[in-house]
Amino acid sequence: MSVSPRRAQIPVGAMYRANLTRQWRAACLGVACIAGTTAHAEPYCTRLAFDPDEPPGLTGHYAVIGRHATTHRPYTGTLAIETGTDTFVLVRTIGGRRVEGEAWLERCSPDRFPVLRVRYATTPTPEGMSCFLRFDGDNETRASCTTFDGGGLEAWYQSDPASSP
Repeated sequence: MSVSPRRAQIPVGAMYRANLTRQWRAACLGVACIAGTTAHAEPYCTRLAFDPDEPPGLTGHYAVIGRHATTHRPYTGTLAIETGTDTFVLVRTIGGRRVEGEAWLERCSPDRFPVLRVRYATTPTPEGMSCFLRFDGDNETRASCTTFDGGGLEAWYQSDPASSP
């Protein structure tokens, strides 16, 4: 077995230190990646200045279906979105219980895709959601949302207020 001339010139202690340094850097990077993955700490998102016309067609009435974050029980209800002074104003009604909230638009990732951030005034703590918007063939808004803790889901289907459940 032959040893390469380059390897023969490096003392064994230096090879050990270099290897240990690489392992240390990899471990630190791994810890940084794990620590940086909280559900709602997204430094790559930027809140946009409020524009009542952006995204177009967001205001209106919606039918809502969802799954509760902690109990995982399904629910249905209605949602009304109106324009406020510096955010969108939301009123969600599920099982006769009315909850108010607010929403704003952010641009996320290097691709700068739009995300609607929602915060409902629930007790004991506010419920936060990230929603991705789409439009159907009739130009009605659809949204799929997940709670910040990742356990809850909600889908919104824009509808005529008279036909909402």
